[in-house]
Amino acid sequence: MKLPAYILLPAAYLAALALWQPKLAAAYALMGAAGFWLYRRDKAAARNQQWRVPEKTLLLVDFLGGWTGSWAARHRHRHKTGKTSFIYRYWLSVIGNLAFTGLLWLAHGDADGLLPLLLSRI
Repeated sequence: MKLPAYILLPAAYLAALALWQPKLAAAYALMGAAGFWLYRRDKAAARNQQWRVPEKTLLLVDFLGGWTGSWAARHRHRHKTGKTSFIYRYWLSVIGNLAFTGLLWLAHGDADGLLPLLLSRI
């Protein structure tokens, strides 16, 4: 079975994060599930002309780590993939989250040990 690329990137990120900080990876997985659910719900609401999830809510969840699930949902459900203004803000929230995680990594002094740890698991 061939896994779609939209699943592989978030899964690889979560796996690498789990090697470094399992609790943080678990939090990302929970936020990712929330992100996936919110994007799926918003897509269904758009189809049925019902109340939509505000874009600010989607982007906040993405910034808090939900991008791992929303990445998959956006591609799986083809949702929010054509609106340029949203895509720009989506990527800003993802980059902001990754930068914040990177700062945590540097602040904990594990920067020297993470790469050898990742390479030893390959």
